[in-house]
Amino acid sequence: MPDLRPLSRLRSRWRGAAAVVTLALVSAGLGAPAAAATSPDVMLSEAYGGGGDSGASYANDFVELHNRGGAPVDLAGWSVQYAASTGTNWSVTALSGSIAPGGKYLVELAAGSSGDGAPLPAPDATGGTRMSASSGKVALVTSASELTCGSDCDSASGVRDFLGYGSANDYETSPAPTLSNTTSATRVDPSGDTDDNAADFAALSPSPENGVSTGGAARSCSTSGTWTPGELTTYWFDVEQGDAQLVVGPTGRTLLIDLGETAWNSTGANTRATLVARQIREICGIASGPVHLDYVMASHHHLDHIGYAANPNDTSTVGNGLYQLLTPADVGGFGFTVGQLIDRDGGGWTDANGDGDCDVGTSSAPSNEIDWHHAGTTSQTSRRWICWLHGPAGQADRAIIDGHVLRLTNGDPWPALDLGDGVMAEIVMANAKGVMQADGVTPVSGDHTSDATPPSENDYSIGLRIAYGPFVYATAGDSDGEYDTSSFGYTYNDIEAHLVTAFGEVAAARANHHGSTHSSSDSYVSGLSPQVGFISCGSNSYGHPANRVLDAFRAVGADIYLANDPCDTDDPTGARIDYSGTFNDNGTVALVSRRRCSTCATGARTSEPCAHRTSTAGSRGASSRSCRHGAAVAGERPAIRVTTNVGIPALGAACRERRQNVLPRARTVRYRCSRRSYG
Repeated sequence: MPDLRPLSRLRSRWRGAAAVVTLALVSAGLGAPAAAATSPDVMLSEAYGGGGDSGASYANDFVELHNRGGAPVDLAGWSVQYAASTGTNWSVTALSGSIAPGGKYLVELAAGSSGDGAPLPAPDATGGTRMSASSGKVALVTSASELTCGSDCDSASGVRDFLGYGSANDYETSPAPTLSNTTSATRVDPSGDTDDNAADFAALSPSPENGVSTGGAARSCSTSGTWTPGELTTYWFDVEQGDAQLVVGPTGRTLLIDLGETAWNSTGANTRATLVARQIREICGIASGPVHLDYVMASHHHLDHIGYAANPNDTSTVGNGLYQLLTPADVGGFGFTVGQLIDRDGGGWTDANGDGDCDVGTSSAPSNEIDWHHAGTTSQTSRRWICWLHGPAGQADRAIIDGHVLRLTNGDPWPALDLGDGVMAEIVMANAKGVMQADGVTPVSGDHTSDATPPSENDYSIGLRIAYGPFVYATAGDSDGEYDTSSFGYTYNDIEAHLVTAFGEVAAARANHHGSTHSSSDSYVSGLSPQVGFISCGSNSYGHPANRVLDAFRAVGADIYLANDPCDTDDPTGARIDYSGTFNDNGTVALVSRRRCSTCATGARTSEPCAHRTSTAGSRGASSRSCRHGAAVAGERPAIRVTTNVGIPALGAACRERRQNVLPRARTVRYRCSRRSYG
């Protein structure tokens, strides 16, 4: 079932990332109660209580956790608790986030008065508990309720793991050694747990590790990355003839739209997922390991947008694209985590043969286990994707996405995605809802997989309108903009006629379908009237981008950017567009966002955004501005800064004649405005 909790809760659930809790306690040779059952996954791996004392190794006490299981563990509501060696009063440090399989989690605690010792690595959680350097008790608890026990806590309800060290009166079987300012209780076998503290822990030099250093914990974007707090930034990645975009909101919330591959069987370092994962880490300031993404959206089910998912019944493929990004390391993935994975409603799984597996068959003999909902043309890409998202529970490659998939059905309202500081991403189209085929009576929605000439999968793409004050960005996958029949035996349908009404005028637009001649129609581009047009394409035999599409963007005065130079497809750096609301166009005219129109067209209701249009003088001269989503004021133009990353080469001679001035080089386009008026 989709996780429909508010985004703020989803983020707090994952943000802290993996937790490793181990507090250094002094062992006491007192009788021990029966040992608790061994933890199947998260356990205490190290504890140190000499932080900040004279001659200390580290400036703070700490506890480290390790996940020896094969799946991420949600730590929301868990705690690490400490009590003195014979005490009954427990100090509670709450945990949050998730700990990935094989990952560590570092809990930083209080510092001693001497101030000695090195700083700890960046912690995954912090608390104010002051531990004893020699003796004490540490408990990893699956709730945040304070323990009330004294000498039998290791077997108390909710205690996942327990450590008694030094002269502690409670421990598992026998106590761990007495510690000092330069030694910690360190688990001898990082993944072993015999339920005997003396056997499992040794007094060794402290060696704290956090989630980033182990590559185990997924972290959200930090301010040490290349993104800029206070700005809405959309990064377009060069994935050759494919698509991948990352949107980072002003507060660091993230939305990844697509991650396409050029080949179904690309593996390892050759995948586009490998390149994009590296760039996301750089943007978010994560040195290595997985990153937590608040949202991931698959625009539609084509290889060049989502990649190719592996399937347990086919060991010949390992999976790439979004599958590789969002699967655990033990099945070959990067372990990135996600708050909500958003997909169109292509179909679901039905266990036709009763074997408990989601079978895909082969391209020549496909399985009948996909119950198609809204689809025309189908493929193994789509079958494998649906099996991964909606297949049987408990499958190892679904450990990260289980409970986080949201399917956009036509019968339910579609959510608006909160990217922070007033940035909203509105889903305006999915499953071709409300669009008729060329005959004017047959919906594009529905199961058309048996039609003699079915609709293209492109026409079921998700359309997304991202707004930040007066700035609006439109992106809609591979949506088509005409009625026609392909030589490959499927139809194109005019989805753009519906999109242009939903989008209104925008500041920036991504050309649909890589600039295909069947998309980005003249009326669509004219209706959007963007200042910037972006085309995601690479070396291809389809003629993308079509000269007609380039002309349509030029006709409205848009600057055009390409993800990839058609004459040099080896550069994976891409381009990005930044929106910053910190300037004013002429020093006097402020921008206002989300205002209703003061006058509406005949018949429009004042309680809804109206379609009245006003003429204003923008930084490119007079233009017609739509009030449908926000009223314009004189001089209003959003602030846009477009920068191309290092390495995008100048157009080669062979391309220059045909695509002259298509890709601006090393230039900055600025339209100034004030953010203060719409904060």
